[in-house]
Amino acid sequence: MPLNPLSIFYHVLDRWQLHLSGYVDISYKCDPNAVRTIGKSANVDLAGISLVNIDRVNTYFEQLLIADPDLLSTIVDSLYQIAIIQQAPIRDNCWFNFIGAMTIKVATHTWKKIPQPQQCEELFEQLIAPSLSVESLLTGFNPQYQSNLLVGLQAWTYTVIRNNSFANLRSNGNAYFGLSNFGIVTRSSYKTIKMALLNRFAPSEVEAYISICKVFKSYLSRSSISTDRLELNNWEDILVEVRVRSMTLSVKELRDRVELIGSLIRKYDSPIIQPYDDTNQSIFIDDDINFASLEPEIEGAKLGLADLFAIIDRFISSLSAESRHIIQLRHQQKLKHKDIAAIVSRDQPYISKHLGKLYLKLLDLIHAQLSHPDGYESQKNSQALKATEELLSQYFDRD
Repeated sequence: MPLNPLSIFYHVLDRWQLHLSGYVDISYKCDPNAVRTIGKSANVDLAGISLVNIDRVNTYFEQLLIADPDLLSTIVDSLYQIAIIQQAPIRDNCWFNFIGAMTIKVATHTWKKIPQPQQCEELFEQLIAPSLSVESLLTGFNPQYQSNLLVGLQAWTYTVIRNNSFANLRSNGNAYFGLSNFGIVTRSSYKTIKMALLNRFAPSEVEAYISICKVFKSYLSRSSISTDRLELNNWEDILVEVRVRSMTLSVKELRDRVELIGSLIRKYDSPIIQPYDDTNQSIFIDDDINFASLEPEIEGAKLGLADLFAIIDRFISSLSAESRHIIQLRHQQKLKHKDIAAIVSRDQPYISKHLGKLYLKLLDLIHAQLSHPDGYESQKNSQALKATEELLSQYFDRD
């Protein structure tokens, strides 16, 4: 895909080919009708431009956007308003192409995490099959969640397509497709858990691990919290229930055991995709969004932990004495906001806001070290801020 952000509306899949190496070669063609619609929204004359020549069209729109950076927002808003008032959005319009492009984006991101021996044409065909209609796109998206309409639409659409795609694959035999190890535990029967654990532990130890699973699954069911939303206070609540069962563990030990159980189930059932939440390998930063469950991922934008810890070293040393103390109380001593407030003689809202500002500052430092694909800078989002918090905890726990 070219740098031109409008291409998502007029690029359509032409053909694709799976190579023996696992690389998928995808080619696109231009949708002339979509180009005409975009031209009308931009109030520009397309005379003299071959609307089937995708390179010429790309270059033309790129030059327009360079000359007028605000034109992108004008076009996207116009396309959105046109679609909203249509009684029945037609199949070959800009938004259908948009959904197709986002589906391919989800498919290619997912494909990279599938072990090569298990990659096949049938699986990729399933991944690029449309799972979202134009009607669902227009009625399901709330533009108030994101000030940048295109970014918001991409984020929401990516999430819905990914969830729909994964749900379809899970219902067709790949029960754990795309799940983290925590997610695997929540979706596994106790019989499956027991069989997976018996491959690793003696029967006497298995019961203790199953007890942890029961507490973990029961807590998630009662609280309606998804595994990717679990925070320290949630793990502390789970730990209280675990200790009632005469098991003395720390929060870290509890997390590690649930993680281990999930990995053993994964190995036992041999699902075809690797875990998605391996934060020990790298950190990914994506577009600015406020939607739940979007995987924070951009190709090529990653740093190793050693690099990230070096950035944190510089960040910590630059802080005032109070800010450094608050960070240490939160991430080294694992204190709650109200407890930190009492220690530093501040109120709890101040601590929460101050920590938020510190996380943003650290995120800016990390962004400064990332390569930015497609000519766009990485932006801040809730997933990235959550990853930053977890990274600080790893930094203080690393010894």
